[in-house]
Amino acid sequence: MKNLLLTIAFILSNLILLSQSVTTLNQFKYLVVIGPNYNDGGSDRYGLRPIVENKLRSVGFTTIPEQHYSWPTEAKESPCKVGGLFINHVNRGTVVIEVRNCKNQIIFQSTGSSGGNNTGGVVRGACKRALKPIGYLIYKYKPTELNESTVEKVVVNEIEAREYLSSQKNLNPIEGIYETVSSEKSNEYYKVFIKKSNDGFSAYNLESSSNLWSKGEKKFSLSPTSVKNVYSCNYSFQFKFTEKRTAIL
Repeated sequence: MKNLLLTIAFILSNLILLSQSVTTLNQFKYLVVIGPNYNDGGSDRYGLRPIVENKLRSVGFTTIPEQHYSWPTEAKESPCKVGGLFINHVNRGTVVIEVRNCKNQIIFQSTGSSGGNNTGGVVRGACKRALKPIGYLIYKYKPTELNESTVEKVVVNEIEAREYLSSQKNLNPIEGIYETVSSEKSNEYYKVFIKKSNDGFSAYNLESSSNLWSKGEKKFSLSPTSVKNVYSCNYSFQFKFTEKRTAIL
């Protein structure tokens, strides 16, 4: 009898913790699903994103694309109503779901694991298990008082950037002014100024098609790894959620 009571108490305590964690998602009216991305440049090779988006919609969330220009007007004007859900394929049988707010703070995380012989089935099964807590959510939108997201910002313009570049005697080949190239996935435009920093390089926005980005805000940083020409990149998306990636230069 004592063991039964202890078991019930353990189950109830876990349900309470689960409930408290999942209900933090109620602060979002919209969710953007990001990833999974792989070091070789591939993305979502096992079809996890549709699984996640279908689960979110079944609970009551509105999912919107990564591209800021496709967002509803309300989301563009109030980006803190948008959460970023990151799918991380950690290894063959493990998937981690992570949700961040407009301050880039992780407010929910869930891990799912699965086994078997078919790799695709294993990965999708792990993803579904990671999503299980979200299935228990009774969704009701409750906005928070968060201000817009912030990233590091410096005072810089294109004239000053070009003066810096022309004045350097030992300019690193990575330093310079760069513009993004439009693709089928995004027509977002950025012009960035990359310069040396204490731990590598920092890229600051000079011009952008997105009204979320101001001049001088840090778009990404590059830190050298043990492999030549391979850098660890902390990249901020157009809505300023940051994700770690690998860059080969």
